Amino acid sequence: IEITWKQQTGFIYDTGTLEKLQEFKYTTGRGDQGWGITYNPSEQEFIVSDGSKFLYFWDRDTLAEKRTVTVTRFDGRYQNQLNELEFMDGLVCCNIWHSDDIICVDPVTG
Repeated sequence: IEITWKQQTGFIYDTGTLEKLQEFKYTTGRGDQGWGITYNPSEQEFIVSDGSKFLYFWDRDTLAEKRTVTVTRFDGRYQNQLNELEFMDGLVCCNIWHSDDIICVDPVTG
């Protein structure tokens, strides 16, 4: 799966051939930009960032938004500019745009 930065368009590809199988439109409800996407296989959901302080959780089959979480740092400050998501060991890891920081986010609490 791939999402575009500003066009609100996503693409689903065949993993073996990379043939485009589907094209879809999306909104995030806040920024409407595609900054990052990853997949949580245990919950069968995509996790999406639009550069805001929110992470969006999409149903694998319908791509419908299931829920959002607000990302905060340990000191309670909101964290935005979440970019290039990876799901590992039960956490959503994000680099912070224009920074050398990588944070890992609890997908339930943010």
